[in-house]
Amino acid sequence: MTMGTPTNAAIENDMSTGIFGATVQGRALYEVLAWKVLAPLNGFVYRPVSPEAR
Repeated sequence: MTMGTPTNAAIENDMSTGIFGATVQGRALYEVLAWKVLAPLNGFVYRPVSPEAR
């Protein structure tokens, strides 16, 4: 149901492409529902070093 709702909404609105970001565990769910991997998703975090820590 969680994935069916956005998938069905996309189809009903003539969308041909959908993008989801998933964890490794979540990817298995998408693949069972016939979604295909286009490219890996990477996450980045920027944490500047405070002047006091230098």
